[in-house]
Amino acid sequence: SGSARASGSLVWPASGQPTGEVAISAPDLGDIGPFLLTELSGALDASVVLSGAGDAHQTSVRFDGKDIASPGFAAARANGALEIARLFEEPRPAGSVSFSKLRIGSLTFDTAVIEAEAQGAGGYRATASLKGRDLSADAEADVTMKGGRTTYSLSSLSGKLRTTAFRAAAPVVVRQSKDGILLADATFNVGKGSVRLAGSVSPRLDLRTSISALPLEFVEILAGVPDLRGILSGEAAIEGSLDKPRGRYKLTARGLSATVLKEFGVRPLNVTADGSIAGQTVTARLKADGGGDLSITGNGKADFGASTIDARLEGRAGSRIFAERLAASGLRAEGQISFDLRIAGPLARPAINGELALDKAVIGDTAGRFTLRDA
Repeated sequence: SGSARASGSLVWPASGQPTGEVAISAPDLGDIGPFLLTELSGALDASVVLSGAGDAHQTSVRFDGKDIASPGFAAARANGALEIARLFEEPRPAGSVSFSKLRIGSLTFDTAVIEAEAQGAGGYRATASLKGRDLSADAEADVTMKGGRTTYSLSSLSGKLRTTAFRAAAPVVVRQSKDGILLADATFNVGKGSVRLAGSVSPRLDLRTSISALPLEFVEILAGVPDLRGILSGEAAIEGSLDKPRGRYKLTARGLSATVLKEFGVRPLNVTADGSIAGQTVTARLKADGGGDLSITGNGKADFGASTIDARLEGRAGSRIFAERLAASGLRAEGQISFDLRIAGPLARPAINGELALDKAVIGDTAGRFTLRDA
């Protein structure tokens, strides 16, 4: 379409692998974006050559792109050269793929390089290196395929997310077969804390995870919460089928703070939460304590299948959370706000109803021209 051109020919027999060659030239990817139902920009040249038969079947891929961008992704340069043996059976890649000035979501990288080399007749070794301002990481893994089983062994993983270092405490092994995917006991050290995972994830869920002293700044970027701080601990267990999981969780956060809380003058919170998972419905009980600034208890459930929420929150808030904002307008307020709220309706726009009461109130202006007490 437009400036994009494809040329070549492919032969795909009724039995066996395809052979042939296809070349693609797209000086303006915006011309093909509508056909992929997404926005695209940039330029790309690529070629695919398929040759041989049986165990000797080989796929050669070459591509070179400039200023490629789509929603959630961008790269100033993208290029690769791969030779893939037995692509349609037990693929074994060899070669490299690299990106410069890469953006994935909110994460940006100066460079990203993935390389692979064949290891014998039934496996390959892959390495990855990411270098960015917010995240840098290096990893190495061996992949072996035999008798319908594939084993992924992550022999090393280390890096740093902003100021927090992370690494795999020991090699991580994942085994995949027709019977499912099994994750051997895996532990990742993050700062002074750790995350541990073990169990199966397919076709049946039987997954256990525990978190110990995880610094929340590690997940600040992923959570999209500016200046998220605190220490998270907890555990969770999920079982059942992928479409109808069930399980329980319990989490504790100490010293929880973020920009949105600091703007209201709320001191760091201690928070506990526990609940259950049943299909697409998550229940929760919550308790948060920030000294005299804020205390909350609540419970409720969210149905992500129906995109609805039904929750109740009760608590008290000290005048610190609104005093500074009122003072900027020349007003003075002291006292305690007690609240009993129900939040219900669509997740995107729930209705909030309930009661607010101001206790031991002192209202006036900062210049002292008038003061009302017990208003």
